[in-house]
Order: sequence, then structure tokens, then C-alpha cells
Amino acid sequence: MKRTILISFFLLIVSVMLLSVIMTDETISVCERRQLKEFPEFTWEELLAGDYALKVESYLLDHMPFRENFRSFKAWSESNVFAKTDINDIYMEDGHLFKMQYPYKPEMSEKFVEYIESVTDKYFENNNVYVGVVPDKNYYSFNGYLKLNYKHMIDTVKRGEYQYIELFDTLSLNSYYKTDLHWKQETLWPVVRRLSDTLGFDMKVGPADYTINTYEAFYGAYAGQSTRNTEADVLTFLSLSYFDELKVMNYEKASEISIYNKEHLSNLDAYDVFLSGACALLEIENPNASSDMELVIFRDSFGSSITPLLIDSYSKIIMIDTRYFPYEYLGQFIEFNAGQDVLFLYSTLVINNSIMLR
Repeated sequence: MKRTILISFFLLIVSVMLLSVIMTDETISVCERRQLKEFPEFTWEELLAGDYALKVESYLLDHMPFRENFRSFKAWSESNVFAKTDINDIYMEDGHLFKMQYPYKPEMSEKFVEYIESVTDKYFENNNVYVGVVPDKNYYSFNGYLKLNYKHMIDTVKRGEYQYIELFDTLSLNSYYKTDLHWKQETLWPVVRRLSDTLGFDMKVGPADYTINTYEAFYGAYAGQSTRNTEADVLTFLSLSYFDELKVMNYEKASEISIYNKEHLSNLDAYDVFLSGACALLEIENPNASSDMELVIFRDSFGSSITPLLIDSYSKIIMIDTRYFPYEYLGQFIEFNAGQDVLFLYSTLVINNSIMLR
């Protein structure tokens, strides 16, 4: 019996090794939405330091035969055999996937306020400055999982020298994708109206004026991380007839882009259809704007999908993401003026890790 087990185990190891050699390496993991490790280039320095072995190990783990099948089986066994309610820190409630965001780091909320005040002192002493906080979808979950201390976070943010805009009551769980962390653009009209009331811009167009475009096979970040079988979300993006006339300058790539890039719908993250995804600095000029007002938005990825709903009210919107470069360099690219509205719009996920804001 022992001999049979040893032989079977040996044959399994040999089979896996042979399959690793025979099978073509994948370059990306669609489920995990990331690039897979490439086989490392050999150097004596890395070998002697022990780094080369670690890189090879990472490569082998990424390219193990039937890796996705093993990931799915692991998730199934954790849920159905060991009765775990969360897998990879992701749990399901009412068809929505949530990722536990814990613990709360109060020092990060304080650092966030310091960050805003530093930026304001440098560039916007004579501007109207507003701050809005986008709750992560866990705020609307009621199953008892550990959450951030939202009250303490907001109380801390409110202490700053700017006008705070309450957004928590303009959203609900249905404002978010079921398989992703982001909010759905078509549900953001209460947020836009709240911003309009506070910043003082007119909404000359409303939901009925927009053309509805849909992509019905959107699987968000949480779908792959949880390895659960989930239904796809419908990703909706709204457009006005003149959107093709907008001038959208991507300073990172030194080129113009479209406000919606449909090529991203077939890429790893379809949410990047909004303004082509992450970018340190964007400038949108609207020759058909209903006013000559200008807006500066300091934002994270949530800002990508709400900005198209604001552009009709502004002749220019400057979008800044200082997760990718220090704010001290902004003056080299952008000329700010006292007539611009300034909005800091960040999710609780970024605020709780505000050390990433540079």
C-alpha cells in the first residue's frame, strides 16, 4: 500500500513537471486580473544572494498546470466543506461580493486632512475647496463583518479648512457593481445633484439627455479574487451627442484620448473604459459647455466614471491623481487660477491608506 502511494505521488510530480515544460505559458491571469511572472533571467549575483531561487519559485507558482482549477477547488472546499463564509477576504451578500477592509487606521485619516491642506496652501488659497468622501460598498453591508470606523473617519475629515460634502446618503448598495468595488455611473445622479447644489454649477442636461451604452459581460475585481461562480455585471456608460468633440489630454502619454475608450471593454479591466483608466494628469476641454466655469478634481479611480456627468457644466476639468506623482510638481504642467472650483473626491479605501497620496 505504501509503495503504491509513493509511486502514485512520484508519477504525479513527474506529470506536473512534464506538463509545465510542454504547456505554453500564459501571460496574464484573467481571473486575478494581473500579469503572470516571466521566467527570470539568470545572474550569478541574484543566485548567490538567494533572489534567483525566489523568482523561480514565483514563476513556477504562477505557471503550475491547471492552476485555475486548483484555485476553484480550494474556494469550493473552503465554502462547502469547511463552511467558511469568506474566501480570500471576500464574502457574498445578496448577490454582491464584498472585500473586508480592516483594520481602520485613524492616523491615515489625519494624514489625509494634512495632505489636502498642504495642497491647498500651495495652490488654492484663493479658491473654493470642497471635499467629498465615497464610501466603499462595505458601508452598505449588514452581515456583521468587521468594517472601517466610518464615523471617526468622517469626523476627522470634517475638521479641515474646506467645505465637506456629504455623499453617503446619496448612495446605496445598488449604486455599486456586484462583482467590483466601484460605483455604477448610471446611479450617480443623486451624487451629481448634491455636487451641483454645493459647488453651484447648473445642470442643463439630465439622465434623459444621455445615450445609454452597455457592456453585458463585466466581471469586476472581486469576481476573480473570490473564485466564486457569479453572474456578470452590466457596465453602463452614458454619453452626450458632442462627446466626440471633447478634447481630452492625457499628460502622462502626451496624447489625446477619448472620454470613453471602448477597446478596454475586452481587456483585463473593463472599468477602464472610463477615461482609459488610471492616469496621473488629465485635462478635458469642452467647447459645448453650458458655462465658462472650470473644475479641478483630485481623485482616485471613482472619479473616472462621474466626471463625464459633470463635463457639460464646465468648460474645463482638470483631473489629478497624486498616487502616481508628487503634488509639488503640478505647477510645472498646470496653471491654476482663483476662479476654479477645487474638489477632492476620494474613496474611503484610499483615505484609509492615504500614505499613497504623494
